[in-house]
Amino acid sequence: MGGFSPIKDLMYVLLAPHCCACGRQLIAGEHDICYDCLKKVRPTGQADVEGNDLELRLKQLIACESAAAYMFFRKGDVSQHIVHDIKYYGNERFGRSMGRVIGRELRESGRFEGVDVVVPVPLHFVKFLQRGYNQSFILGKGVAEELGKKVETGVLYRKYYTMAQARKGHGERHKNIEGSFGARHGERLKGKHVLLFDDVITTGATVVACAEALKGIEGVKVSVASLAYAGG
Repeated sequence: MGGFSPIKDLMYVLLAPHCCACGRQLIAGEHDICYDCLKKVRPTGQADVEGNDLELRLKQLIACESAAAYMFFRKGDVSQHIVHDIKYYGNERFGRSMGRVIGRELRESGRFEGVDVVVPVPLHFVKFLQRGYNQSFILGKGVAEELGKKVETGVLYRKYYTMAQARKGHGERHKNIEGSFGARHGERLKGKHVLLFDDVITTGATVVACAEALKGIEGVKVSVASLAYAGG
């Protein structure tokens, strides 16, 4: 007989998966985020729109083929919980799943069909050792799987350990990150169309610095994508 068991019930509550946004226990069919919170996500629709806000912003700073973010980021709402669950808690399953959602949107738009390889924004090795993972790589793997492309992590690297960007203004962000990326083994990307991928884009300072590091490679073209956009 399966009677009441306080210990068993407590273990079920503690070990059962919960929504990364609201904390509610997930039901059958829900994964990492509940349906109610999922409905609160605000997609940007940028993948389908040539000359969208992010794309225009980046094209003022770098040679950029196309650009799009999946959702708008706002502090305190479901988007922040999604980003933080992947960025600070290393939820790889969720990250790859979200990456596939982004990749599917990019593929179906037709604007990113020329992409040859996905290049995640790298972490400095000190920060990587502290975290044990790179959230942009986790997401980028999902994107690459959906696009049927390779993830390249051996070319772009971070030269300097920079202070966190979150509390800096527009100009400070660009100054803080300028020149902090480098490129090596450029032959791996020679003549290729790179999809530069970051988890969150605000001013675009980080992806601009990455693109600057890649522009010395012969024939490289750059497009940009991200999970979230906080600059709108």
